[in-house]
Amino acid sequence: MRTLKFTTYWTTQQAEDMYLLLEELKTAIWESYGEDIFKMHQEFTKEQREEEEKRESGEFDVDLPFLTLNIKK
Repeated sequence: MRTLKFTTYWTTQQAEDMYLLLEELKTAIWESYGEDIFKMHQEFTKEQREEEEKRESGEFDVDLPFLTLNIKK
């Protein structure tokens, strides 16, 4: 991954230009990936809801290795 460095102090005109550029970038990304992003958020929300329902009903079963007891008979 490369790191880009850019000036963080701009004239008012340069700041507006950057704002407009970011708006165009946001629009282009949304047009290309918006549906996928929306589906991803729906799935994440559904999973969170299901986990919360399991926790509330007592069904939530988590295997926590540090809570496992090894008892020899």
